[in-house]
Amino acid sequence: CGSWTASRMWRSVGSRKRTLCGMNWCSASSPRMKNMTTNRVSRQNARTRETGERRQMEKVKVHIENKQKTFRIPTGMRLLMRRCCHAVLELEGFAEDAEVDISIVDNEQIRKINNEQRHIDLVTDVLSFPLGENGVYDKNPATGACMLGDIVISAQRAAEQAEQFGHSLQREIGYLTVHSMLHLLGYDHVQGGIEAVHMREKEEKVMTSLGLPRNFAYSAEEMP
Repeated sequence: CGSWTASRMWRSVGSRKRTLCGMNWCSASSPRMKNMTTNRVSRQNARTRETGERRQMEKVKVHIENKQKTFRIPTGMRLLMRRCCHAVLELEGFAEDAEVDISIVDNEQIRKINNEQRHIDLVTDVLSFPLGENGVYDKNPATGACMLGDIVISAQRAAEQAEQFGHSLQREIGYLTVHSMLHLLGYDHVQGGIEAVHMREKEEKVMTSLGLPRNFAYSAEEMP
């Protein structure tokens, strides 16, 4: 992982800038009616959650570009990454319109970016390039949305780590996206301590809300 504040430099060389029915008596006396009422409430709650998620997704534009040909990106992975971004902003109560750029690269490409931007000759799983500072973000003049920054993920490295840790690629890519989004919002873990613990707790809270807790695993074919 790497978090780098010189996001404008990164953008200049590699990323686009964006820029009721009267039947209470029956409900109380009939198990069938109780079940019907419970099911109806469950469906209503599900619709409410879905509507809220759609509205959140409309407020957050996640631009994803696959810049590599080394590793085949499974079907549904881009949707997962967008959901991860939205879930983090929802957890944080981020109310403004926002934009995030995600680049999918391979190991050699991320090594090159590390060399150019951080002067480190190393393959990392993800890089974060925040555009904001202390909760203040540049605005896209065309849309008025807050430009949170850029995320660079090595799909090749993510696949290697998923195999190493014994969980799904979806869990790994999702985690890296959530992790990097928190960096874009100002969280850090480099110094360790309570700040790192707090960031880790938020990561797992988001991953659990998405149905991808630490012990979760399924195959790529099961992705939507």
